[in-house]
Amino acid sequence: MFPDLFNCKETTPGTFSIKKVRQQHKGAVVDDDMGGEECDMSAEEVIDAVKGMVPARGVEIATLESWLPMDVKSAVEAHFTSVADLAKSQQRHFAVDANGLVTLR
Repeated sequence: MFPDLFNCKETTPGTFSIKKVRQQHKGAVVDDDMGGEECDMSAEEVIDAVKGMVPARGVEIATLESWLPMDVKSAVEAHFTSVADLAKSQQRHFAVDANGLVTLR
């Protein structure tokens, strides 16, 4: 679905290494190594990173959360508790319908 977000490499015949690639989200560089360093993202950078992942047609909250790089997820949890809370509390940026579909305003 998002091939530009992943790098696939065959390490041995039949064995593949799949990693998320480094992303640039509206000024906030996000590196999703599973080793997990602390994220130094501000709340505004987190909002911009999440906005960059919402397609024009919208996306369900659970799906959006699964798309986010680990350090953005950590920053969301640090600033807003969850992706759902972020989207619902930032009504100038996001609209959330009764079914949990997030769209940009």
